[in-house]
Amino acid sequence: MGLKSAWRRSADQPSLVLGFVGALIVVWFVGPGQIAVGNRDWLRPTPSRLDHAVAQLNWEFLRWAPMGTWPPFDLSNLGVGWSTVYVPFSSGSPFGIVLRYFSAILPTKFQFMGLWLILSFFLYGYFAGKLISRATASKGIVVLGGLLLLTSPVFYYRIGVLGHFELSAHWLIFASILLALESQIRFKRWTLLLLVALIINIYLFVITGCFYLAAFIQNLTAQSDRKPKVKQFGLVLVCCAFAMWVLGFFVYRSNATGLGFFRINLASFIFPRFSLGASYQGSFSQFFDQIGVFDGRDFVAFEREGFGYLGLGVIFGSSVLLVLVLSRLRMTFARLSGPSKSVVVVSIVLFLNSLSNHVVIGRRELLQYPVPNALLDLRQVFRTAERFSWPLYYLIFLAVIVGITKFVRQKALVTLILVSLLVIQIWDIYPGVLSSRQVLRTTSTVQLISSPQWDEIVKGRKSLTMVPVFDFIDDEQSTEIEDWRKNDRFFSILEFASQRQLTTNFSVTGRPVSAIVEIENRRINEELTNGRFDVDTVYVFPNLNQWSELRAKYSRSGQFVELDGFFLIVPFS
Repeated sequence: MGLKSAWRRSADQPSLVLGFVGALIVVWFVGPGQIAVGNRDWLRPTPSRLDHAVAQLNWEFLRWAPMGTWPPFDLSNLGVGWSTVYVPFSSGSPFGIVLRYFSAILPTKFQFMGLWLILSFFLYGYFAGKLISRATASKGIVVLGGLLLLTSPVFYYRIGVLGHFELSAHWLIFASILLALESQIRFKRWTLLLLVALIINIYLFVITGCFYLAAFIQNLTAQSDRKPKVKQFGLVLVCCAFAMWVLGFFVYRSNATGLGFFRINLASFIFPRFSLGASYQGSFSQFFDQIGVFDGRDFVAFEREGFGYLGLGVIFGSSVLLVLVLSRLRMTFARLSGPSKSVVVVSIVLFLNSLSNHVVIGRRELLQYPVPNALLDLRQVFRTAERFSWPLYYLIFLAVIVGITKFVRQKALVTLILVSLLVIQIWDIYPGVLSSRQVLRTTSTVQLISSPQWDEIVKGRKSLTMVPVFDFIDDEQSTEIEDWRKNDRFFSILEFASQRQLTTNFSVTGRPVSAIVEIENRRINEELTNGRFDVDTVYVFPNLNQWSELRAKYSRSGQFVELDGFFLIVPFS
C-alpha cells in the first residue's frame, strides 16, 4: 500500500507512463521478432535499407577486434588504412562498447539494436514528460502533451527509413533543454550528459554542447564570484576533449564539403515528402497528399537529411498559437525567463546554421551571403548540418503544448484542444509511420556467402581484398563499382570477414574518402599487374573482367576460383 501511495504522489508518474508508452510504441514499430537479440536478418541491406545494416556490421567487427589497440574502439580490420573507428559511425555505441567485453559469452548471432531503440523510446517519452511538467501540474495534460511529442515524424523517419538508430536518442535534446532551464548550472549532470551524447552521436553532442554553453553564459552573468564557474567549465571541456581522443574522433583522415548543398529547406517543416533517390519515396501527410498542394514540387537541395515535417496537428496548433502570441507579443516575450530565452536563441542559431549561406525555400534560392573561411571550414566538419534544425523543430512542438496550457485557462478546454490536435496528427502521419515501419520488415535481398568452400579458401589467410574498392559517398560508377553496389553485394564479403575475423580493405563510411580509395586501388593494381600476390589475402572481384585477364597471365601464381557469384584469386604460398 505504501508503494501504491508513493506511486500516486510521484511527480515522475506521467513521465514514466510516457516512457513505457514509448517503449510499447517501438516494440510495435520495429516488431517483437526484430527486437529479439538473436534476429539479425532485419539488419541486412535492401534497396532502401543500408545504414541499418552498417550499424550491426560495425559492431560485428568491434566484438572480435583485438584488445589493446589504440584508440580502444579502433576498427582497423574494417578497411585497413581507412582509420575506421567504432564510436563516430555506429548505432547504440554505449551498448556496443560494453558488450564487446562480453563477446565470449554472447551468442554468435547477436544484436542489440532492438534493445537500444527500446531504451531510446523510453527516455524520449520520459524526458518529454519532464519538460512539459515544468509548465503544468496536471498529469493528464502532461501525458497528452508527451503523446503529441511521440508523434514526431522526424523520429520515425530517422529510424525506419534512414536506419540512423543512434539518432533515435532525441531525448538528449530534451534532457539538455531541461538542464538549460535550471536556474543553477549543474556541472556534474552536464558533464555526464555531454559524455553520453559524445558516445552516442557527434551531432547530438554539438546540440547538447550549445545548450550547455548558453546555460553557462546565462549562469555566469548572474553570479558575482565567477572564477569557480570558469574553472568548472574548463574542466568539462578537458573531459570532453579527453573522451574524444579515447573514442577515436581525432584519427579520421578525411572530411567533406557541403555548405550550400547540405542544407535544410525553409519549407521543410511543412513539406511531408521524402525521397531516397529511385529506391524509396513516401510521404508523412494524408492531408497534403489528398489536396495535392505539393504535387510536382520536389524541393531543390531537399535531400533526405533535410526532412523535417511537423505533422498537421502541430502545424494547425502552431498557427493558432502564432495568432495568440502576436496579439500579446510584448507580454509573451517579457514572461520568458532568462534560461528560456537562451534556449530559444540557441535553437534559432542552430537552425540558421542548418540553412547554410545559400538559403532556399521550395525551389527558389532566396539569398546568398559570404561566410568567413574559418566558419566555413568549421561547418564543413558537420557534413549533414540539417540535423541542427531539430532543437527548433522540437521547440515548436513544445511551444504548442505549453502555449495552449498558458493561454487557455480552462483545463477541460486545454484537454479538448490537445486531444483534437493529437487525433489530427495521428490521422495525418499514420500512413508515413506505417511506410517507415515496413522498411524494417522488408526481407533482405543480399545473397549471403553460404558455400563451405569459403572456409577452406580463407584457412590460414588474414584478409579479404576487394578489387576495386570505392568511395561509397562520391565515386564514379565504373562497371566494377556498379557490380559491387548492385544489390549491396559488398556487404556479404564484409559480413563474412567479420565472422571469420579477417581484415578487409574497404569500409562503408558516411563521408567522401576519395583520397584513401585512390591510394588503396593504386596499391592493389601494382600487386596484381606485377603478379606480386599477397599470400596472406584472398582477392575478391565482383565480375570476371579483370579476373579473366589475370588468370590468363598468372594462373601459376594462384588458384582462380568462381564461387557464389564472386571471382577469387587465392595466391599459392
